[in-house]
Amino acid sequence: TILPLPEGFPTWKNDLLEHNINQIRLITGSNGLEKNAYSILELERTRSIEKQAASQPAEAGRLASLLPPLKMNTALIFTFILIFGIVVGPVNLFWFAAGNRRPRMFWTTPLISFIGAAVLVVVMILQDGFGGSGARVSLAVVLPEQKQIAVTQEQFAKTGILLSRTFDLPSDGSALITQLPNNQQTTNRFGVMNPRQDKRNLALTNSTAGGGWFASRALQSMLVQDTRMNRGGIEFIPGDKPAVINSLPTALKKLVVQDNEKRLWTASNVRTGERVALEPTDRKTVDGWIANDVVRQMGILLRDRIKLSMNESVSWFFAEAAEPAKLATPTLNSIRWDNDRAFVTGRLTP
Repeated sequence: TILPLPEGFPTWKNDLLEHNINQIRLITGSNGLEKNAYSILELERTRSIEKQAASQPAEAGRLASLLPPLKMNTALIFTFILIFGIVVGPVNLFWFAAGNRRPRMFWTTPLISFIGAAVLVVVMILQDGFGGSGARVSLAVVLPEQKQIAVTQEQFAKTGILLSRTFDLPSDGSALITQLPNNQQTTNRFGVMNPRQDKRNLALTNSTAGGGWFASRALQSMLVQDTRMNRGGIEFIPGDKPAVINSLPTALKKLVVQDNEKRLWTASNVRTGERVALEPTDRKTVDGWIANDVVRQMGILLRDRIKLSMNESVSWFFAEAAEPAKLATPTLNSIRWDNDRAFVTGRLTP
């Protein structure tokens, strides 16, 4: 029986089942019965997507490190509270509403509070601005047999003032979104660092996400997965001087190809619809590019999937997109993705 590959599975093979990047095959015993099929569920529990996406080797950077830290201007807040307390208290009581003018407090106190709130909002806007900035990395896997492309996306965002917090996911219901831990830490009065994770009410109605997915003056960490229709790919033209034709929706900054004879080729600036000649390369060069540039800000989940794709026995390609937004799954429109990268992999089209 051939089944779709559940999310989060590593490369794995034994006498129970075997699978690659696209499929999982149950291996039956000599009596024709499936042996211990429940082990699939056990494996899924230990290899959950959220755990993989949130974990990362200690030597690697994190996408969040590309964003400026979220700072609290304590001196400014203390000064505002002090001035507001003096104005709404002694000044209001002994000047604005002194003596027989005491009834004025019924409208001076709300007015002072309103002005104070307006000043606080102006200060927050000047300090943090509207919208936010973010960093994201996407990995798209081309599935030519299904005429689809599966995108897995990690993203971190630091927000200022948000006028809207709702956003639309693809209407076909194929997108999944998960909140990841931000790995923030707080220090108690004894100087001990404790991990902290924001608890938010997350709303998802049909294809509209709202609630606490994004909040003003906060850090957001998410894993987004999406499967969409796709007829593009990388067509490989063999020969003494092999070439490729890119039919993906984005140009490619750098492309690595492994042919049927397991020879490695590379090309740069591969535009959509153009035939581009390939140059020979070697595994050491490719592995160096992957280790030193590609996976530096990726979690274990994306690292494993890249490793899976490049261990395929059949011909494959791996590339960095020149236009990441054309592969990424959009979320909140007011986020500026200052650090945006996307990679695409899959089998070659002969």
